[in-house]
Amino acid sequence: AVNGTGLDFADFLLGLPQSNSIRYGSSSTYFRTNSWYAYGQDDWRVSSKLTLNLGLRYEMFQPWQEKYGRIANLDIAPGFTSAVVVTPGMTAPFSGVKDPGLIQSDRNNFAPRTALAWKPWTRRSTVVRLGYGWYYNPGVYNQFMTRLSAQPPFAQSTTVTTTLLNPLTLANGLTVTPAGKTILNTFAVDPLYRDMYAQSWSAAIQTNLSQSWILDMSYLGTKGTRLDEQVNPNPAPPGWPLTSHDRTLICNATSFAYDIPVGNSIYHAGQVRLNRRFRRNMGGNLQYTFAKSIDNSSTLGGAGNSIA
Repeated sequence: AVNGTGLDFADFLLGLPQSNSIRYGSSSTYFRTNSWYAYGQDDWRVSSKLTLNLGLRYEMFQPWQEKYGRIANLDIAPGFTSAVVVTPGMTAPFSGVKDPGLIQSDRNNFAPRTALAWKPWTRRSTVVRLGYGWYYNPGVYNQFMTRLSAQPPFAQSTTVTTTLLNPLTLANGLTVTPAGKTILNTFAVDPLYRDMYAQSWSAAIQTNLSQSWILDMSYLGTKGTRLDEQVNPNPAPPGWPLTSHDRTLICNATSFAYDIPVGNSIYHAGQVRLNRRFRRNMGGNLQYTFAKSIDNSSTLGGAGNSIA
């Protein structure tokens, strides 16, 4: 498309890169957060054969805040038609979020737990166990804090692809700003972010085959909900790559990664274990597991084209 270019190695020899990415700024940040947890549990022995365990946990963990307000996020309009840079102290115009951490706190994190142990026959060793639990991930916000602090206007951060109007070279590649691009942020998080969680359930049967051998058969299932996906909501429609910056949906912004909690996963596993108690100087176990996992979070997707 540009005279004298077209081969990757030739472009390298000529000093004509295809794209550049740069991010730098002050590393002096002061992050802090608050977390609250409450938990109740009770064991109820219904009979000599049946025991129940019931519990409920509540978790409240706020997004990280920077003491001096040196973080920035993007508030995206419905349909990904425009974006606004938001800093602490502002009210996001589209989502209405005004949290100092620029992400709305999720206050609905109730996590029930329950389990059952049942011995069907008094004179036999067979035991049946069932369990179910709900678990949140309080560490999800740790990945956001440093990336939000390394965004304009508190840092220099941009990704640029060469164009006919602004061709990149090794001399100017890290200084070129695309014409008309006023939003140069490279990362943002959905201000209405909801905490990811996993539900886990299990069933197991254990019985003694003899004084030395124990047989365990079990099943485990796990369902992940609202998992992280990072997408590019500002791609250019198909066309000539050297004019891609002029065709983006949000015309005054460059491409950026947008973190949204829309992923899902499911895991199933069956296991058989044969265990020999330590006896006559020998013990051991033999175990076989068959498992299957499906998710749409490992491969990134969502609004617009996916990014790596």
